[in-house]
Amino acid sequence: KRHRPTQLISQLNNLATAAMSVYDDNVEVSSDSFWEIGQYKKTVKRVDDGFELCTRLMQLIQERADIEKGYSANLKKWSLKWKAFLDKGPEYGTMKSAWIGFTEEADSMSEIHSTIRNRLVDNVQAELKSWQKENYHKSALPPQRLKNSKDLEDKFQKAQKPWAKQYKHVQDCKKAYHSACKTESGLQQQQQAAGDSAQPEAIKKLSDKLRKAEREVTKSRTAYESAVADLDGQRSAYTAGMSDVFAEAQEFERTRLEFFKAVLGHLHEALNISNEERIPQTYENLLHTVQRADADQDLRWWAQNHGDCMPVQWPQFEEFGASPPTGGGGDGGSVRGKKSGGSSLTAEEPTGRAGGGGNFRNSGHQQSHDVDSPTADNYRNLQQQQQKQQQKQQAGAQARPASAYSDSLNPFSEPASGANRGNNSNPFDDEMPPQSGDASGALEDDGRQGVPVRALYDYTGTEEDELSFQAGDVFEKLDDEDEQGWCKGRKDGRAGLYPANYVELA
Repeated sequence: KRHRPTQLISQLNNLATAAMSVYDDNVEVSSDSFWEIGQYKKTVKRVDDGFELCTRLMQLIQERADIEKGYSANLKKWSLKWKAFLDKGPEYGTMKSAWIGFTEEADSMSEIHSTIRNRLVDNVQAELKSWQKENYHKSALPPQRLKNSKDLEDKFQKAQKPWAKQYKHVQDCKKAYHSACKTESGLQQQQQAAGDSAQPEAIKKLSDKLRKAEREVTKSRTAYESAVADLDGQRSAYTAGMSDVFAEAQEFERTRLEFFKAVLGHLHEALNISNEERIPQTYENLLHTVQRADADQDLRWWAQNHGDCMPVQWPQFEEFGASPPTGGGGDGGSVRGKKSGGSSLTAEEPTGRAGGGGNFRNSGHQQSHDVDSPTADNYRNLQQQQQKQQQKQQAGAQARPASAYSDSLNPFSEPASGANRGNNSNPFDDEMPPQSGDASGALEDDGRQGVPVRALYDYTGTEEDELSFQAGDVFEKLDDEDEQGWCKGRKDGRAGLYPANYVELA
């Protein structure tokens, strides 16, 4: 049967390797020294171990990447869970913003750990996989094994073969000599035991055997000494050949060790978050958010929106008219009236205490408003104006000291003349302290450092206390987003309000 040359050569090499392996197994070795027959196999196995170590290191990197990916996903999931809670939960004001700060920190750290995972897989692991493919090669024919280790083993066998052959001859001569010595010693003991009492014929036969054994001892000793001398003569060539192959194996291993050192350095760089520029900024923003939590401000907001500083229209006597009032309340609650028979609709605000132990009394002015249209729509429009004004004041309140509830929050109030004050005075009035900011509605700038933000869209302010900007403009955020989606900021030296979702951190 004909074979292709490559197949025939491969089969011959396999047969030679098998024969050498059997030959090595039959040789007795006195130690595990590299110079003993077959002890080079540990160095050959190191090549196979190097290939396996590449695979295991890639596995190590992949498992760490999976941990980073899972941690990133868990942070994102945790952030979404608590954002949903805060959106519908009872927390409010600056304390709610502080809570939200931690979900934003989780989002930022989630992105960072996702980046780490990508660096591990796309850079470090890919580099290692490519190097393994370039430096280790498997044989095409079965039994498949690394060509690197197979070639190295063949070179060791070739360098050791002459020495191994002579070494086996020495071992055979040694066995023959020791066997002859043992036979001689046994015959000598028999001769001594027989003594003179034995038959002459038996003594003669024993003497002949002893002389033959002595000649065999001399012959085997000479052969043994000659074999040892020949083996000693091959030592230089043997050590030189084996050292050359071993140096080649050492150089290959040096390449692996140095590459692994470089890969582990890259692994350190991928995992080292101490150099991540986003982390200090993330925790600086978080600390800034927590420190801006203000109990007085939150209590003041609650008093103005849900407490004793809220505006109210107290029930009053109303004359019967042709058309009944729209939206009246018969349960003692808020009464919506209309102009009827010349009577005026009067709104009165309660005197209240709001937050932090400070007195926050409203002016309590009882003011009259002539409503042009006797419909509930007018009242609703006034309520919308009130809500917008409250949004502006809440967004700017973080930069202002605690102040009393402003009469401007009352949808029924208007600047009253001196006569009106005299005619519609509230017996519970206190002097209202001045509000921060100028008469034009601009917000007070306390000069503190803000956080840089970049505009995502164009925005033109519709009120005097609002900022205008173009997409790409960079300015400062002074306060976090309030309940109505407004932030306080500074642009071109002027403080004002802007929509929170129009910007991102610069």
